[in-house]
Amino acid sequence: MQFTLTTWNINSVRLRINLVAKFIKAVRPEVLCLQETKCPDDAFPLKRFKRLTMGKPIIMGRKTFESIGKPLPGRLNVVVTRDTNYRRDGVTVVHDVDAALGAAVGAGEVMVIGGADLFRLFLPRSMRVHLTRVHGNIEGDIRWLPLDESRWHRTAAENFPADERHAYGMTFELWEKR
Repeated sequence: MQFTLTTWNINSVRLRINLVAKFIKAVRPEVLCLQETKCPDDAFPLKRFKRLTMGKPIIMGRKTFESIGKPLPGRLNVVVTRDTNYRRDGVTVVHDVDAALGAAVGAGEVMVIGGADLFRLFLPRSMRVHLTRVHGNIEGDIRWLPLDESRWHRTAAENFPADERHAYGMTFELWEKR
């Protein structure tokens, strides 16, 4: 699943919160498997990720940032960590969700790109989810239940089969809160 655009007020400024993640079909169909660092690059096309996030603040956990290895250009990079001594060049380091949103005040829209703990914290505040379903049996490290269809509805889906450039087929879905 991909997570949601949410409208939320912080200091009288409306922010749309977007959650962006890669989800992989798990062995049990009722469970989605979020693969934070081991998913093949072709399973989450970077062009789409770049299009969704360019020019917008991105909020991520420390482990997600470290798996990327550097700040992503063209975006304010906000890293959330409990470690009060954590510092890295090119990123804004904060220690809670409200501080992360505060760092993005004035942007109007933010993108939450991981990890799973941040997705859980931001999901209730989100209004839209951009979800990429990867069609393949790939080992994952985080369990995540599907979006509750009594609260969310899928408004768009694009299917892309596996091909010579992509080992796995994918479906890009847009989910909106009811």
